[in-house]
Amino acid sequence: APKYAFAKTLSATHIGFCEHFRPRLFLLENVQNFCNMDGGKVLRLCITKLLRMRYQVTFSVLQSGRYGAPQSRRRTILVAVPYDSALPTFPEPTHTFAAVNRASTVKPAPDVSLSFDCDGGSGLYRRVTVRDAVGDLATMDGTYSSAPTCDYQRRMRADVLTAHENFVTS
Repeated sequence: APKYAFAKTLSATHIGFCEHFRPRLFLLENVQNFCNMDGGKVLRLCITKLLRMRYQVTFSVLQSGRYGAPQSRRRTILVAVPYDSALPTFPEPTHTFAAVNRASTVKPAPDVSLSFDCDGGSGLYRRVTVRDAVGDLATMDGTYSSAPTCDYQRRMRADVLTAHENFVTS
């Protein structure tokens, strides 16, 4: 197999921007499998580089459906802040979402193993479905054919101006 070239990746480019600009907060978002790419080496390299820049680092795999997005998508979120700043914590889920028995283990350092559940637990609201999101779209004249049927639809309609002139002309 060809040797993995971390320096040519988008993640390495983002880390390079962090090194150049030294932001007060750095956020890297990627696919769920980012934690296990090349046996976890990519994540370890990102963490190592950030630690060498004197950043604190935390990461997690979050299920977007547990935060009100009308989809099932797991994303790796890595957050880094300088050592003199408070490292933020990840928010508690706001929505219930079907748990899938899918746990991950990552070794960010040879002597450290982190295990975490990708989806379990519950939130305050029921999950948002695609039907909730697209089943309540306004007509071309900006009106709705029915009253909202769930909290998501009520929130999406709140403070929305009526749409007019939705036609594209050449």
